[in-house]
Amino acid sequence: MLIWDEPGQNFQIKQSIAVSYNDLQQTITALMPYPELFTLVQPLLVALLPLLDGSEKLGKYGLDHSDVKGRLPDMAGVKLGEIAQILTPNLGFLNTTADYGVDLADLPKQLRKKFSDRDSEMAEQAREGVIKQWLIPLIRILQGGPGCVQVSHYGLILNLPAPRHRALAHAAQANVFLDATLSREDLALKLGCSPDEIKVVCQVVPNVGNLETIQVTDMKRMGMSRGGDQLKRLAAIVGHYRDLDADTTGILDFKKFNEDGAWWRDSRGVNDFLEVQTLVLVGTPCRNLFDLAAEFALVCGYYPLEDDPQFQEFVRRTVLAEIHQAIGRLRAHRRPGESLRVVLISDIEMDIPVQQIKARDLCVEAAHKTERVKMAIESAILQLQARGEKVTQQLVSAVSGIPRGTIARYWRLFISLLEGMNSEMNNSRNKPDPDHESHQAIAGILDELADLPIDQLLPNLSEVFFDWLKPKEWTAVWDGVSAAGQMAILEGLALVVPVKMLEKGSLYPSPINSR
Repeated sequence: MLIWDEPGQNFQIKQSIAVSYNDLQQTITALMPYPELFTLVQPLLVALLPLLDGSEKLGKYGLDHSDVKGRLPDMAGVKLGEIAQILTPNLGFLNTTADYGVDLADLPKQLRKKFSDRDSEMAEQAREGVIKQWLIPLIRILQGGPGCVQVSHYGLILNLPAPRHRALAHAAQANVFLDATLSREDLALKLGCSPDEIKVVCQVVPNVGNLETIQVTDMKRMGMSRGGDQLKRLAAIVGHYRDLDADTTGILDFKKFNEDGAWWRDSRGVNDFLEVQTLVLVGTPCRNLFDLAAEFALVCGYYPLEDDPQFQEFVRRTVLAEIHQAIGRLRAHRRPGESLRVVLISDIEMDIPVQQIKARDLCVEAAHKTERVKMAIESAILQLQARGEKVTQQLVSAVSGIPRGTIARYWRLFISLLEGMNSEMNNSRNKPDPDHESHQAIAGILDELADLPIDQLLPNLSEVFFDWLKPKEWTAVWDGVSAAGQMAILEGLALVVPVKMLEKGSLYPSPINSR
């Protein structure tokens, strides 16, 4: 019987080979003395050159299996025997006693050390004299064998099956897999068996009701790349909990952000947070999608498209497993007398009950910048009303600190669009539109813009209405926008219009409701 600890991380089914430009040059040099064989693989080697020498722009994320395979020639029918024989490395330099008729491995340990070269010298000889074994595996993949290829800033990546762990598991009479978050379905994929062959035994963990799980859903994924506003809002949330209790608050984030703990390194199998009462989990711990796609291809037999539902669920299970592991670092069931809290800052759909909130519900400073604009305007209006002063754009700007031009710009547009929805207010609607086609095209663009987040929507609206169109064209374009698009745009504009304006009945013509 074999016992496997954390097979979700430790049970390997994939091995990778990274091929650099130097590796390609070394292989070409080795094959050139054999013109007949070199001719067989020359089209492939030529196609690889721009992918590895930096002459072709690969984009931020590189190329996936489908992209790479589409750029490489068909290698069907290429015989690999002689090529493999030429490229097989001579590792005789590792056996430093062979000239004396004795294998180094047969010597006693103490003598073996005396006859062994230093590791650095051996490594240098290997780099200079040993050809990396990548060409034959690549051709086998292109001929339909198991595995997949990708190109990234590391070079050409070959992902091949690693059968050792699976073979060990199949050779055993019984296997026990210890993993709190690995699903039976994913373990079956690793083993190459049916999920029905796996018996799941779970420990009953009592729910002592001492753990509150909160999810902040309006900060997006919070991955490795974050905008300035995201960083400011996150700092506000972290500062909020640090102010409540700095000594018992822990922050777990990606390693580059240098917090109290890091995903993967500290989110599994550690007890470093046993004295923490509030654990803030920042971001969506998703491994490199190329790596996950390669693993999926090896266990499922095909390389997935990005929108493949099976692949998306595979990725989601992987991410949720990491989050559950991180939540478990508090060991809440061992601390029944303490009040504990986990705050997850990610927009992933969870599979357990959580209390979903907006960042602004934690502290005002964590609100989105458009929400802060709205709250500033609302606060200014309330202050003016409390002093009995007339609410004007100029006074709202002075109290809120928001430029009057910003308020006036969207104020005018908002009211104009509302009036444009009332046919009784606009007699020009029945007049022929000489620019009908261009107006319809712009209306289609507005429908697409309506799906953008508010912080991206407002600048785009400003460009469309104030740079592309004249005010007299607004209604003609607005009529072509769908009802759902109109409402989304009006909701965005409402964020920068004072509440008093929204509450005036005169701004809500009756056709709005019927529409």
